[in-house]
Amino acid sequence: MTDIQLYIDNKVATLLLDPADNKPAALDLDVLQKLNHCMEEMEAQQPDVVLVKSTSERFFCVGANINALK
Repeated sequence: MTDIQLYIDNKVATLLLDPADNKPAALDLDVLQKLNHCMEEMEAQQPDVVLVKSTSERFFCVGANINALK
């Protein structure tokens, strides 16, 4: 499970992918819904810069969660 957190400060938005147990971030329907909510928030606040980061030390994002596609 990957959590997504959004922080906006001084027109800089930071979108943080936070996978559980330091596993790689993966996209599933829940994550995509959270991402959509963050995009709506950024659209409303109009930041000048958007940073996308991961809390994982080894991976950024591995793509779709294959088990969620079944």
